[in-house]
Amino acid sequence: FCFECRIWIFSELDWERHSSQHANSPDIIYGPIIVEGIVAAPRRCLYCMKQGRFVQMESQSHYVEHIEGHISQQLGDGCNIELRCPHHSCAQVDLTQSELRDHFDTVHGISL
Repeated sequence: FCFECRIWIFSELDWERHSSQHANSPDIIYGPIIVEGIVAAPRRCLYCMKQGRFVQMESQSHYVEHIEGHISQQLGDGCNIELRCPHHSCAQVDLTQSELRDHFDTVHGISL
């Protein structure tokens, strides 16, 4: 089920095709959109979208763990303590971990 389009997709091939459309034209908000306690749009991963993968997550704890894993990987890849937001529309400036988390929250709706 694609939460953004509110349509059911039944085959793996159709899901691959559909999700590539989202990956090629991503929105700026990646955190969940919740209306009256109901998930209207799930959490999505900025890092996975940059890699062309459209991943939807309903669990907040799994989502935080997933994003933190990408941040840790970025730090482990020899990027020192300077990080960058993976979204294509964000300026490519170096951020500390704290600044990146603040950026994710204020710009992309991702609370870590």
